[in-house]
Amino acid sequence: MPQVRPRAFGLSLLLLLLGCASAPGPDDANGHRFLCGPQEARQLCLPVVRGGCAVHFLQGESIPPEAGEKVVRFGEAGEEVRVQGPSGLTGCVRIETAADALEYLRFFSSLSTVHLFEPQRLEVFPGRSGPDCRFTCLAPRIWRRLGLTEAAVTVLKEGSFEVRRTVMKPEPQLWRPTLYRVVERVTRDGAVRTVSEEPVPARLEDLKDLSFPMYL
Repeated sequence: MPQVRPRAFGLSLLLLLLGCASAPGPDDANGHRFLCGPQEARQLCLPVVRGGCAVHFLQGESIPPEAGEKVVRFGEAGEEVRVQGPSGLTGCVRIETAADALEYLRFFSSLSTVHLFEPQRLEVFPGRSGPDCRFTCLAPRIWRRLGLTEAAVTVLKEGSFEVRRTVMKPEPQLWRPTLYRVVERVTRDGAVRTVSEEPVPARLEDLKDLSFPMYL
């Protein structure tokens, strides 16, 4: 029978009592999991969408196809409504855990999906830039020097979730983004509110590996 070290158990208990969960970065930092299936027949994969809601991904017919892609929600009368951000899915999702809240936000801010929504924001991760984390990974030494922390979620008393993470915006240019520390409040029905947003001072050379896709 495995033994639990007292220190590890104590830390786990403390996190539980505080209602705070550390949220490690996903294996798929680029967010490919949200648009699943083969390139020629991709589908929307977002597990928190509740039963009875019809939400679909529509592929673009333009060149590049990303420029015409969109996520739509079908209204009560059957009308097709474009989803521009979390407000378009409020009431159509069920957020039950800290992991759900973070995954929901990452749906709107991953490299594979950011072109579908407004405003444009990408979550940034510590790690080496490569195939599994293109344009959104900062070298660990830079991450530490800038005093950044990995995403974390706090479960609030009223049942909503407070998510702290690092994101970037395409300002002043797509290839010269600005980093922000953000705190967002996510309710169980999918409503999202930005609590705070603090720019991170960084040198241009620190951010040379970060950029937004050029088709935005």
